[in-house]
Amino acid sequence: EGGGSKDGDRGGHTSSVMVDYGSKKSRPLYTNTDSVPRLSASKKVLHVGISPGDLAPRVLAVGDPARAALLAAHLTPRPCDGGRLFIHTSSRGFTTYTGQFENNDISVVNFGMGAQMIDFLVREGRNVVEGPMVIVSYGSSGGLRADVKPGTVSVIERSVLVTRNPDHWTVGRGVKNGGSDNVG
Repeated sequence: EGGGSKDGDRGGHTSSVMVDYGSKKSRPLYTNTDSVPRLSASKKVLHVGISPGDLAPRVLAVGDPARAALLAAHLTPRPCDGGRLFIHTSSRGFTTYTGQFENNDISVVNFGMGAQMIDFLVREGRNVVEGPMVIVSYGSSGGLRADVKPGTVSVIERSVLVTRNPDHWTVGRGVKNGGSDNVG
């Protein structure tokens, strides 16, 4: 397992995870594990599977793959992509479409669901885009107010992440008397 040599491009540390594939010599599986893991054979980030230049500085992030494809249908190819939209689906389920809309480079990324998936997109996207960047999550959400009707457009100013430890409440621990008394 590698140590920390300074990474001049990002100001972070670089290390490698070595894997022995049965040969006499181990090879790195991925590098830069101190911040954003990259596949060793390329500059691709591990989860989203993209390299510098693959992601535009303006990103629409969506959870639904069909919504991503619908939005991507409005993009035209960037001149640098040889007349075709950049489309990549990673082994972790992220699909990235990059092209132009009204002469502005735009990426549409399907990230699936959950805070962990959008976290990968934000951290790894920031790692492959130089300069200013904006990520807008475009999708649906739940709400707690009866006066907000379905279909209402909402602009979020702040949010709260509520998590729980599902392993805490297991059979024989944490709940007794039919769930009326919390213990643990």
